[in-house]
Amino acid sequence: VQGGDYRQAVRCLEEFFTRYPDSKLGKEALDQLYREWIEHLLAVEDYAEAVLICGECAGKGADAAQMRELNLKIHDAWALSLEKGEAPREAVEVLRDLLALEPNWPGAKDRLADQLLLWGAQLEGGAWTQALSLYQEAQSLRDSEKVREGLFRAYCALAEEAASEEKWPQAISSYREALRFKPEDEGGQAKLRSLQLQLAEQQFAQGKSEQALKIYQERLVAQPQDQATRDSLRRLYDPQNDPCPYVDFYRDLCQLHPERVELQSLLASAYREVDKPALALVCLRHALQKGWREDLLGQLLELYLLLDKPRSAWTLGEAAWEAGMESVALAERLVEIYTQYGGASEQPALERLSSYLQKERQAEEPPAKDPKPEVAADPVAEDPKPEADDPVVEEPKPEVAADPATEESKTEVAAGPVA
Repeated sequence: VQGGDYRQAVRCLEEFFTRYPDSKLGKEALDQLYREWIEHLLAVEDYAEAVLICGECAGKGADAAQMRELNLKIHDAWALSLEKGEAPREAVEVLRDLLALEPNWPGAKDRLADQLLLWGAQLEGGAWTQALSLYQEAQSLRDSEKVREGLFRAYCALAEEAASEEKWPQAISSYREALRFKPEDEGGQAKLRSLQLQLAEQQFAQGKSEQALKIYQERLVAQPQDQATRDSLRRLYDPQNDPCPYVDFYRDLCQLHPERVELQSLLASAYREVDKPALALVCLRHALQKGWREDLLGQLLELYLLLDKPRSAWTLGEAAWEAGMESVALAERLVEIYTQYGGASEQPALERLSSYLQKERQAEEPPAKDPKPEVAADPVAEDPKPEADDPVVEEPKPEVAADPATEESKTEVAAGPVA
């Protein structure tokens, strides 16, 4: 022991017990020697050897509960040493073993999650699949903002790798997974939309029109006003030369989702693109039956005027006004319609609209500021001092009229004898 050769010391003690089985020394001496050996290994930070010796001691009859507790403490100290040394990979392995021995060891799960994140960050840029696996394991331990950020980055990187190899379905799947962890990311949404449209156009060119149309339907159901999707459809279906398939797509979409008023608006726009405004009018009126909407109302008024039906436009606008859709835009539109169609019966309504507009405009004007009261000049106040650069002008002194008596005495004195 003094020479540091604990292995040889253990052999000597075991040989002693073999030769003198009835010794009063007892087996406790062997346990104590093992404990001293383990403490020595911990002092020199040889944790791996300490774990092995702890297991060896337990196998030779030492108290199992005490050896288990000692083994857990060794693993904890080993992991802390690796964490301080910024060795996340090795720390992950030790913490995994620690949790396998004791799943409820205090703080071990959070520490393991932190080390998994650090190890994953080291792998980013070269081994995204392994980094993703580490982030997923971290999420199973603790769901946090940092974990979701890591998962988002990993899935986006894998999607880009798949897209570079034109593996569109795999890239789309990865971007969908990425947006689960950061749904508000506009860049990810734009990438997903772009990849979906590329896949749809590719499938359409290959004759897989059914799969392509499902992608378009999915995009428009999720975002009815997505202009990129509608432009892509126009490239596939020429509304001018072949209007029927173009309109049929939107009609089928409305039949699949009859509750979506926005899709009815898309069908109406398609009818207008193929020069069928009357059918567009029917679609919008059908959609408006499910509830007043400002966008649908605006399109309907425009269509009525396009079809030279200003009276119908007036009737619809007045009904919307009575239904509580009062707004400056609607009032101005109705006044404009009245200039094209108007009669004595509509005059009271026009007066109400004009009065409403006048009140709204007055409310929008900033309040007039009260004029500041003029302060009367103080006659006692001193005259302002001249500026340094201004010339000082002396006021002429008033001439005093000469006193004749005084002048006469002066003359006498001047003419008198000299004393």
